[in-house]
Amino acid sequence: MSYLRSFFFLLAATFPITSQAAAPVWKAKNTRVVVVSLAGFQGEKAGQTSFSTSDRLDDPLIGKFMKIGVPEDNILYLKDNNATTKTVTELLPAFLADSKEDETLIFYYSSHGGYDPVKGGHTFTTFDGSMSIGWFVGKIEKEFKGPRAMLFSDCCFSGGLVDLVKARPAGRTSIGALSTTGSHNLGYSGWRFTDLLIRAWQGDVAMDADESGSVEFLELCVFAESYMAFVAEGKPLYAVTGNFPPGLVLAKVDREAKEGIGFRVEAKEGDTWYKAEIVDLETNDDGEPKRLQVHFTDKNRYDKVMWLAPEKIREFTFTEYEKGTEVEIRDATGKWVPGTVIDSFESMHECHYEGKSTAYDEWMSPSRIRKPVE
Repeated sequence: MSYLRSFFFLLAATFPITSQAAAPVWKAKNTRVVVVSLAGFQGEKAGQTSFSTSDRLDDPLIGKFMKIGVPEDNILYLKDNNATTKTVTELLPAFLADSKEDETLIFYYSSHGGYDPVKGGHTFTTFDGSMSIGWFVGKIEKEFKGPRAMLFSDCCFSGGLVDLVKARPAGRTSIGALSTTGSHNLGYSGWRFTDLLIRAWQGDVAMDADESGSVEFLELCVFAESYMAFVAEGKPLYAVTGNFPPGLVLAKVDREAKEGIGFRVEAKEGDTWYKAEIVDLETNDDGEPKRLQVHFTDKNRYDKVMWLAPEKIREFTFTEYEKGTEVEIRDATGKWVPGTVIDSFESMHECHYEGKSTAYDEWMSPSRIRKPVE
């Protein structure tokens, strides 16, 4: 058995099984969608937006929901200068109040986010200001009439949404929530999390961990947790409340399952190794890969897909630190300061800053943690 094939088996063992008998199926026609997405903000000069726009995926996300059957009248899409504090405050409650008792809500916020470690508050940024995340959750709980909602947040400190959902008492609407990163962390997602949502609702077979032939909500969450840690140096959070079904089926798979699809590796192009995801492969008569199709995952190469020979694929490696290890961590200013490892997840390590409260604890990518310099 080849090294690469052995590597596939090793990675496959890490995928959890989440199958659920008679899992409920998401229905597009009974769904209400809210997308608030900003790549530009008041005061920015033309051509100097806070986010890249050439690879923007919020329009395709809306297009995906419409294509699979969400009624146009059931979509509220607030983008850039249409997402002012006044507009959001006025339109969102009214849109939610028009909901029906058999509807599912999909709420997605993509923008800047804020966090106050002293007061513990989290905010979403609008075109001309900011709003408490609690305001959004409160309006959903008060105005939305349906039995379940899926809430997604993509911004710095986006895990604040998940923390808030977990802390709220159970209400009429059960919630499943997923963020791109932790509640104390900056985010570097680009449009890669938006891409994951599109992939989930198109039924990307890479997310079908239990090989049931469908992509379920929890499978999206588990895949996102690992994927975003790899591609965007974030540690997503997710949670469900009430009787929200983790096995809610979002879509049937889009293609044949093959051993290896979805695995994260390093792929060589020219003389350089880059992070990549395996999206397809061809095998020889012995079942060993003879060539693999990879999707490069770095932000400036995210649209690049190519076929490579097995010798141009290798395992992604990183330094692992045990809990309690004293390390140096790079803070938001770029300065290396002392800290301690308190948890780990794949290539990410949660660290405590020496001399600071736990409110500043943060997940560190491999580039932000090192052994102390002597």
